[in-house]
Amino acid sequence: MNQPNLVSIVVPIFNEEQVLPLLFQKLEELTTQLRSVASHVEIVLVNDGSADRSWAMIEQQCTARP
Repeated sequence: MNQPNLVSIVVPIFNEEQVLPLLFQKLEELTTQLRSVASHVEIVLVNDGSADRSWAMIEQQCTARP
């Protein structure tokens, strides 16, 4: 039986408001490339207690690109 290929990308986030737009762009590019070899790609962003707008930006990105 064939098992689906799953790739998980886990990124810790701590006060990364300034770099999140670039991170989102790079993750989008990486996800597109990975889909050629994996049947499922998931991205897990872990907010490590940011005091800036990181969490709000992550929520906005998740709403825009579920």
